[in-house]
Amino acid sequence: MNKRIYAMCVAAALAVTFLGAKVLGLGIIKHSDYTRKVLAQQNTTRTIAPIRGTIYDRSLIPLTDRSDELCHIADDASVAKGTGRAWLSVSARHKAGEISAHVTGYTANDGSGLSGIEKKYDHVLKGTDFYTVTYNADAAGRPLKDGQLSLDETKSKNPNGIRLTIDYHIQKCVEDVMDSYIPRGAAVVLDCQSFDVLAMASRPSYDASDVSESLQSDGGELLNRALCAYNAGSVFKIVTAAAALEGNLAYAHTLFDCTGSFTADSHTFLCHKADGHGIQDFSHSFANSCNCAFYDTSLITGGKKLTDTAIKLGLGHKVLGWDNEESSGLIPRKSLYPALESINLGIGQGDILITPLQCALMAATVATGGVRKSVNIADSVTDELGNTLYSIRRDDSIKAMSPSAASAIASMMRLSETDGTAKLAALSSVPIAGKTGSAETGWRSDDGTLKVHGWFCGFFPYDNPRYALAVFCEDGKSGAESCIEPFVKICEKITQIYPLKQ
Repeated sequence: MNKRIYAMCVAAALAVTFLGAKVLGLGIIKHSDYTRKVLAQQNTTRTIAPIRGTIYDRSLIPLTDRSDELCHIADDASVAKGTGRAWLSVSARHKAGEISAHVTGYTANDGSGLSGIEKKYDHVLKGTDFYTVTYNADAAGRPLKDGQLSLDETKSKNPNGIRLTIDYHIQKCVEDVMDSYIPRGAAVVLDCQSFDVLAMASRPSYDASDVSESLQSDGGELLNRALCAYNAGSVFKIVTAAAALEGNLAYAHTLFDCTGSFTADSHTFLCHKADGHGIQDFSHSFANSCNCAFYDTSLITGGKKLTDTAIKLGLGHKVLGWDNEESSGLIPRKSLYPALESINLGIGQGDILITPLQCALMAATVATGGVRKSVNIADSVTDELGNTLYSIRRDDSIKAMSPSAASAIASMMRLSETDGTAKLAALSSVPIAGKTGSAETGWRSDDGTLKVHGWFCGFFPYDNPRYALAVFCEDGKSGAESCIEPFVKICEKITQIYPLKQ
């Protein structure tokens, strides 16, 4: 009997020992293995952002993905900005206050391009993969623990990037000046040798990282005004001068007597100077922007020659070829123009509409001897390291006017600074050649006054042109008052960044 009880006790002890060992194994030794298996069942993977190619300036300075931002997994399992229970650092495609917002454009929530370069080259920049994060979550998908998460890159190949012709430093200085002087308008800088867009800015601007507020606004922040069409005004007198001087350089010395008004077909047209400019040759008439001399000149050239010349100079068609965002402007084309219509055309009034980019192109064409080249803003497609894969440039050119006519107009544009409507530009340390413009729109501002847009386009330095620049101020009243000072500021800032060779 005692032996039986002893055996039972031994068996019980062995059983308890076995069970204890089993519990020890499950609870302590294999705890981490089982914990991993349990937590693995609670793992949740979230897509943070699509992987997208970088947009660079001409020196491969990134214009997108320039900084990181903190994001967290919210209680509703969505991804939100800022830190939370589980947070991570994510590359910010766009940031508030970044430069070149209207050039690079913005994207949708799914990462697809909706405007600017983002849209134009979406097929290059978009990828098929995403940045993701995996974390431990409860049944509702909420993170179980605090701390920083690690970002996973689920990708097979980085999307390609786009290298632009934009110069980051020139773009920055243009935007800084516009913030001080141009509340609504645009500025465009072209390289006079290549006709590359070095800067293109529009105001007001917007937050490319969150366009929701701008979408609801009536301020037109999302409009790239550099590509919008506006009444031309007197900058169009460059076209009229080209039409008159082509094949007839002696016309620069033709005398006109401006009394303040001009009569044709029983209609009277006024000069901007009520008491007239008196007797002056065509060169000084251009420098003083005398309407009466240009009324007379437009009758001599005729509307057909004016519009043909305008087309040659790059007006009336899309310069970059951007389908939905770029206006072609308007140059009316007819086989016969009535005298009164030709008179209006000659001073840039009537149906003529041009973009600030076209205006800069016209100035660049004069600066480089009458040859109009293709304008590029996108240079090449790159790999993920910025190495060039292939060019996407256009390199065509046409002869818009003779070198002698271009030289004569350049001299007149310089005369505008030394002895004409653009005397304020003569204060610049860099010699400038330019043309002012004040364009009547027929519309009224909120205060009831007539809207008059301000223009100033030109190139610098005059004796060895490197840059062409157009500054446009919406309802600026006068090109001389609203556009010359920012033009000069931009000119001087650029030459500080890139000193001119002596």
